[in-house]
Amino acid sequence: MQATAEAQPQNRTVLSGPIYSVADGPFCGGVINLLASPSPTRARTTYIQVSGGFYGISGSLAPCGVGVTVHWRNLRTGAKGAVHGRVSGTVVPFAGTLMYRYPVTGSGAVELTVQPHRPYLPKPPVRVQIP
Repeated sequence: MQATAEAQPQNRTVLSGPIYSVADGPFCGGVINLLASPSPTRARTTYIQVSGGFYGISGSLAPCGVGVTVHWRNLRTGAKGAVHGRVSGTVVPFAGTLMYRYPVTGSGAVELTVQPHRPYLPKPPVRVQIP
């Protein structure tokens, strides 16, 4: 049997990154990473964690940060949506804010695309299998 691009992935946890992005502030830039998996406590729900590590000068006492949107699409049902948040942080040692979201995506293969709100180098979407 030949595998196709539409075959159901078996990935229960996926990572995407680094996604290189400019961040808010006069001189900020760095990386954004995505971790996604089925929620252990919520049926047909995807657990999404986005983190950021940035270098530069934010213009305040807070570390550099950027707004982020994660677009999702269920390849089995066609349902789609987006979750929004903000990530910030320094690279070493890490100090900042992570984004956690739990969208009800339905079961099946779910495709995720990370889109920072500032200029960035895009990565291809990743797929996670939700039971």
